[in-house]
Amino acid sequence: MTFEEELKNIIAYYIESGIPVIAALENTNLAHAVVIIGHEDDCQTDLSKVKKRELQYSDDDVEYIDYTDIHKKYVVTDDNLAPYRLIDLDNPVEHYGDDDSFFGATIESIVVPLYKKIYLEVINARSLATNIISDSNFGYKFKKDFVFRFFLTSSRSFKSHVSKLKSQRPILIETLVLTKMPKFIWVAEIYENDNFNLGNADGLVVIDATEANNNFIDSLLFAGYPDKVFVKSEKDFVICLII
Repeated sequence: MTFEEELKNIIAYYIESGIPVIAALENTNLAHAVVIIGHEDDCQTDLSKVKKRELQYSDDDVEYIDYTDIHKKYVVTDDNLAPYRLIDLDNPVEHYGDDDSFFGATIESIVVPLYKKIYLEVINARSLATNIISDSNFGYKFKKDFVFRFFLTSSRSFKSHVSKLKSQRPILIETLVLTKMPKFIWVAEIYENDNFNLGNADGLVVIDATEANNNFIDSLLFAGYPDKVFVKSEKDFVICLII
């Protein structure tokens, strides 16, 4: 993966988290900044047209779709233009038309305003989440072409959302709400391919965003799959089988 592709994925993770991103645009003539604040609706996405990644399990490699690889346009505020324009991250100056001074400008760097105690940055957090899913003890082997959606949120907002869900078993909702969590968490939602457009997650991994250690045993708080749930209790994990 190129630097440009990775940077676009990072932007997408933070926008999915509801966090604005300051993007620095540069070409040989100028440097300019815009604020990316959202993205267009992408419901009913044709997943067959989205590129695949591979997740390595101990016995096999399984192709999957990272949600940030689904093409969409992003909402920006640019002080040179009217607000709330939609742009393609591959061409962030598309609304400048024939203005040669902006021609070919691309996103070279970003600034993300994060809470000071968030020590686990997005690339490491994503790596931890995929390592957990593919782990022989704490993971689960999902079907080919599952969708991986990843975002940062506050545990308070997350638990408030979970408590209102009607599509999950009450015992799972209660377990999540009662699980001790720090102020901020990284959340991975895993969807079997057929369930993505229905909004029904088949797996959930919750990671401590305030943990500086990159060992997932220290960062993992909750992992829920179709047949079992892992919940952190103090320094140990409680395993619950779902029948």
